[in-house]
Amino acid sequence: MHLGKLKNEAFIKAYKLYGFSTVTQLIDVACEELKRKIAQKRRAKWREEAHQEYAKSSPKYIWKDIDGEDFFHH
Repeated sequence: MHLGKLKNEAFIKAYKLYGFSTVTQLIDVACEELKRKIAQKRRAKWREEAHQEYAKSSPKYIWKDIDGEDFFHH
């Protein structure tokens, strides 16, 4: 695998020091961690946007009555 010139080349060359038997294993784990971090940031951004939207919304629509034969009032 040719990765080109990397900032962290020394880190990658020390893959055995971190318990990996191959550079590919190290890179696979790094990529999975990167994907996890990106997903985490996306979820945090979505939560923040959802909270802002909720704060701007009207309670009239949030707590609307549920009608239908599956939902009846006593």
